[in-house]
Amino acid sequence: MILRLVVLLAMSTWAHAHMVTCAQGSFQLAVLKYNGGGDWYGNPTSVPNLVKFCNAQMGMGINPEVPVVEVGSPDLFTYPFVHMTGHGNVVFSQQEAENLRTYLMGGGLHISDNYGMDPSSDR
Repeated sequence: MILRLVVLLAMSTWAHAHMVTCAQGSFQLAVLKYNGGGDWYGNPTSVPNLVKFCNAQMGMGINPEVPVVEVGSPDLFTYPFVHMTGHGNVVFSQQEAENLRTYLMGGGLHISDNYGMDPSSDR
């Protein structure tokens, strides 16, 4: 519950700052694909449900299509929010870790729902 409130607050703050220039559906949230054997594709309805709620209750204008982006891809930087979930091991290469670090340092929001993930996801 607290995690959802933090996510909503962060997204609301970001959306408010961009509301003047954002048209309906002009930005997207994405699911983060990672290596290591964990099922990154778990919980396929969580982000779409979050998008529906934010659009209906907060008028945020988030594109309802939720793409998948790989952690090492330059496309990561096109999404203000990425969600990571699954069970099992999470492994980032040096390049992937640097890409994610740069994304976060630049203001990107990464939420990890690590229930059932291997403790390696905490590193």
